[in-house]
Amino acid sequence: MLTEGLGELNKGADRLHGGIEELSKGASQLTEGGGKLREGSQRLTEGSRELNEGMNQFHDDGINKMWEEVKDVDMDIVQVIDIKDELVRISKENNSFSGISDNMEGSLKFIMKTEGVKGIEKEEKLVVNNETEEESGFLAWIKEIFKR
Repeated sequence: MLTEGLGELNKGADRLHGGIEELSKGASQLTEGGGKLREGSQRLTEGSRELNEGMNQFHDDGINKMWEEVKDVDMDIVQVIDIKDELVRISKENNSFSGISDNMEGSLKFIMKTEGVKGIEKEEKLVVNNETEEESGFLAWIKEIFKR
């Protein structure tokens, strides 16, 4: 019985030794993984700083500049659209500066001269005709009219 107990003790000691080796390997992997985690955390921190700096620059150079352009505009979008619709309606009715008889056809174009952009010595002309197509810069044009 003592011999059997010693045999069991020996088997248990062997299993304990194997478990300690496994624990040692796991601890090594944990240490290695901890280093990788630290490196990844540092890269994440650096990336977060860069993102924060970029967002601050976007806010300062993008959002704030756009806000400065539109913050003092008193008109709401519904009013701008109403003005646009009225201008389109009027452009359809205008076909002559002096009027035409019923049996005549005519068309009318408006030419508007604007001040040149500073630094560029070029005269700009804006041609508006009575076609119902809208140009992409229409809202900017209306805004410019009401700034004067």
